[in-house]
Amino acid sequence: MDLNFTAWEPSQPGHPRENCAHLTRRRLNSTEKGMWFTLWLSDRVCSAYMPIVCKLTVCPEGWRFFQGNCYRFYEKRVNFTQALTNCRDIDKLSSGQSDLVSVHSDEEMNFIINLCDAWKPRWIGLTRLDFQPDSNPTSQSDQGGSVLGGSFKWTDGQPVDYTAWLPMQPDNSRGHENCVQIRIQERNYSWNDVRCDKLYSYTCKFNLTF
Repeated sequence: MDLNFTAWEPSQPGHPRENCAHLTRRRLNSTEKGMWFTLWLSDRVCSAYMPIVCKLTVCPEGWRFFQGNCYRFYEKRVNFTQALTNCRDIDKLSSGQSDLVSVHSDEEMNFIINLCDAWKPRWIGLTRLDFQPDSNPTSQSDQGGSVLGGSFKWTDGQPVDYTAWLPMQPDNSRGHENCVQIRIQERNYSWNDVRCDKLYSYTCKFNLTF
């Protein structure tokens, strides 16, 4: 890994026989609530005994980390039920089950959009309340519109606290649009309700807990 950041203590590194680095602390300021410290790098002889700090690789290979979660984009086009099954069937991860992605902020939405270089419509884990993933995707009826959740739910059980619908969506065209995709319209990435038997790419997500 390239060395793209350093925080050497003044006058360090300073000795040709000191080939390893360790962290020290220096007092910068003091307040009534306590003293502030900063950590500096200082070189030491490598045989010295020191406490150690380990670094955890936060997401499995092929996954991307963002705000406490891991994400992976899959290009293969499948229907909604298969996408959900594929996410949930991924080998047990370090901290729980993967699911189709849920979205909770503009920042997370932008992150998901940029997971692949070429834009492709993709499933997200949002469905109408009455839709069961293992049922006939064209058999459920509409239960009304959606206002920040309304008649929709996330398959991972998270609250619907954010939406990014296209204008005039969701419209439940012909009463069979029970699942949701991200699509592009006029260079904007937004949500659209569609039939669950359509074929799209998809993104999986799991929460990283330690």
